[in-house]
Formats: sequence, structure tokens, C-alpha cells
Amino acid sequence: MKGKRILSICRPLLAEVLVTVLALLLLSFLMFRMEWGEEQIRMGVLAVYGLACMAGGCLAGKTARQRRFLWGMGYGGLYFLMLILVSLAGGGAAHAQIEEIVTAFAVCAGTGMAGGMLSVL
Repeated sequence: MKGKRILSICRPLLAEVLVTVLALLLLSFLMFRMEWGEEQIRMGVLAVYGLACMAGGCLAGKTARQRRFLWGMGYGGLYFLMLILVSLAGGGAAHAQIEEIVTAFAVCAGTGMAGGMLSVL
């Protein structure tokens, strides 16, 4: 019973990581082929965050079955926390501006919440 509960908690996070890896591979291919500028790359990374959080929020909402939007927003926030920790480990978060951090959090939490609400479908 405990193992099943832990798996149900980790499944949305694993889905977010898988979607992130696949979407970043696609984004890097598009960057290489189209020679995008810095602004297009930023928008692409935010789109990857949103796509991953929506997938995780949808899976979390299907698992929770009540207060789906809160579960989705929670998993979006957890994804953001993982991004910050990975960024700190790599030394990238120290140079980030507060506007970029707030925007990334809003995208993660908002799309996670939207995924949770869409899990009804």
C-alpha cells in the first residue's frame, strides 16, 4: 500500500521530467536548424516548462480526483523548486533576474493548475 502511494506521488514528477527531456531535445533541434535568437530561445524554454507542468498537473489531477487544480498547481510549484535547485547546483540561478524567476514560477504554477483542471476530461 505504501509503495503504491509513493508511486502515485512520484508519477506526475516523472512525467514532468520525461516531457521536459523530450521537449528540450526538440527545442535544441529547432534552435540548431532555425538559428533562433535569444528571445525565441527564452520563449521556447518557457513553453517547455509549461508543457511539462501541464502534463504533470493533468496526471496529478487524475490521481487526486478532488481539488485537482490545487494538486496541479502544487506539482507545478514542485517542478519550479526542482528547476531552482538544479539551477543553483549548476550556478545559473545566481545570475537570474527576479522578473525571470517570477515569470517561470507563474508559468509552472499556472500551467500545472490548468493541467489539473483539464484532468477532468
